[in-house]
Amino acid sequence: MKALRLTCLAVSASAAAALLAVPAAAQLSGPYELSWDIVPTEVPAQDFWVKEQGVVIETRLRPRGLFAPQADILDAAGVVQVPKGSQMVQVQSAYPMACNVNKMAAGIAKSKRVCVIDSDRDGAMDMAFANGAGGDYWMTLESDLSKVKLFPIKPATMDTLDPATMTDAPYFSLNYQRILDGGIQIPLTQEGGNMVRFHFKVGREKRREWMVRECREPTLPSQCASANFPSVLAIAGLELELLERRKEDVRMRILKPFGGQPVKFTEIFDGYNSGSLLYATSPGQVE
Repeated sequence: MKALRLTCLAVSASAAAALLAVPAAAQLSGPYELSWDIVPTEVPAQDFWVKEQGVVIETRLRPRGLFAPQADILDAAGVVQVPKGSQMVQVQSAYPMACNVNKMAAGIAKSKRVCVIDSDRDGAMDMAFANGAGGDYWMTLESDLSKVKLFPIKPATMDTLDPATMTDAPYFSLNYQRILDGGIQIPLTQEGGNMVRFHFKVGREKRREWMVRECREPTLPSQCASANFPSVLAIAGLELELLERRKEDVRMRILKPFGGQPVKFTEIFDGYNSGSLLYATSPGQVE
């Protein structure tokens, strides 16, 4: 009986030590935001014609930072939340933070996006939360830490990777949509009248979501240019000169390629696969 008691005490001490190794749940606050850099690409020096719905320029997006856990990331119960070597993108916040952007294959957060945080900024991730199902809107992630349910994880260190090596980095294209003569209204917008409308498509190579903005939307960037040619569209470092109209076709020239302005995306809950491109502003990084 005495031996059994000593064994139980030893097990209890071991369990207590394991619990002490995992940080207690803490309530953090402050905004977090996933943003992307547009990969520079070569553009034609000559003028070119683009048909309605045609692609003007196409490239890829890169995360602001890319990381991979050096070992499986485990919760307090020892359940795998993020497998070793999984690519996780930097998310801007007041704390070092990274999230996986693809569906997970293991853990209680299966098929959910998992984010890990270094809450005490000591160089090891110690808190986590699951944020929605992985899927078509995996490029969108923005909220406040006070709104998420954090849980402790066993301290995890991360390898820093080259953002250019991200697997399945989003595809990104600017498309000419149409010339809006006479106040035409379409389901997603209320714009119209002497404007040339563009939209972005973002996502996987074979399945991308529309990213739209109203011409009258006061928040930058505008995805519309004047239909009084010649005119210029300037967006996210890109400068596009519109030269001539031939029915719905437009002759244009790229004056300056994309570059220098990080962007983010927000989902539009309108029954369509759509969202909105915005400029990114939030600070913070994983160190």
